[in-house]
Amino acid sequence: VVRGQLRKVGNQVNKATCRLSGNCKKKKKVSEVCMAVLDEEFYARKYTTQVAGNEAWHWAESSACKTASKQGSAEFEVAYYFDHNRTRYGFKGNESPETLTKHWLDHGRSDGVQGSADFNIADYRDQNPGIWEAMSSNWLGVWDHWLKSGINEGRPISREFRATEYLALYPDLQQLLGANNYPAAFDHWVITGKAEGRKGRTPGTVN
Repeated sequence: VVRGQLRKVGNQVNKATCRLSGNCKKKKKVSEVCMAVLDEEFYARKYTTQVAGNEAWHWAESSACKTASKQGSAEFEVAYYFDHNRTRYGFKGNESPETLTKHWLDHGRSDGVQGSADFNIADYRDQNPGIWEAMSSNWLGVWDHWLKSGINEGRPISREFRATEYLALYPDLQQLLGANNYPAAFDHWVITGKAEGRKGRTPGTVN
């Protein structure tokens, strides 16, 4: 049973529109730093009763990015980034959410640092042999692969989750999201699936 207010958003096309094309900042003149971490479809699914189809506007007008009151994508969350990288980068605790977001964009991503509890770029690399070499051992190249190809191809994300297996396990999600809508499957897993006790992999798989 699909619980809560999670809904299907858009078609099974690349959902990282803001992060790839910069369209969001054209919709509302706000910080490009904030817009660079907004995944409109994730945001719509997570806060569906609040955004009402105006994801970029809501992200800007509610100051969700600048106050870190909401999470703009599955891959980045300000509080997680601060808590888990405070020692590594020498954060003092007085950095604004926007400053920490910019730090992740400028440094964390290129260092291969994990930006949220739900996605680790190092796991993605390890689960997809050959990507590291194909991207010339460059973390930004791996990020580019994930956003432009991997997320839509249903590539393995971690040992705990694979979108292809997740959808195959749950016919109700196939009906709700689409049998091959891998970006939506990942969003569902992050937003409600784990909390509902759903399995992210076919039972018995270990690789």
